[in-house]
Amino acid sequence: MNEVNDGLRQYMLPMETVLWEGRSGRKVGGNVALLGIPVIVAGVLILLLQTPLLGGFYLPRSSLAMMLLLLLPIFMFALFFMAGPRDERYLVTSRSILIGARTWTGKFQVTAIPLRNLQQITLRPNTGGTGTLVFGSGPTSSASTDSSSRLGLPTFWKIEQPWDVYHLIRKQMDELTSR
Repeated sequence: MNEVNDGLRQYMLPMETVLWEGRSGRKVGGNVALLGIPVIVAGVLILLLQTPLLGGFYLPRSSLAMMLLLLLPIFMFALFFMAGPRDERYLVTSRSILIGARTWTGKFQVTAIPLRNLQQITLRPNTGGTGTLVFGSGPTSSASTDSSSRLGLPTFWKIEQPWDVYHLIRKQMDELTSR
């Protein structure tokens, strides 16, 4: 058993059993396509500053180099943190959902959601047969963006067989509420 799932098991309640376990399909560094955004933004800024027709003014080459040196790391830093935790592990138990993540600082954090209290699950199918499950409701819970975790909504990111996990959770929720 791996360290993160072992860490999650210690947060289980007595008499809970594991029904499913999985991990995030999000890779370290998030979406590689996003890494091109800082370069594009820096290029547009330089063009705007170098085009007198747009009200810009000319800067010496040393100023342009300094702008690039300052802007690119800032954008890269922002994109890194927008991606959220990279190593997430998930457990669905007979009574709750547990999400464990090692954050960028190396700390282990756990979110536990009792199935009896869960009000909403949003399933977002992704390409390649994976899917994302968002637990709870919020302004973006039904949107197609990946901004849910930044708004504090617990999420299973890009898991394998999302429909099976979704139905397993719904079945367990129904069983708990019918007692």
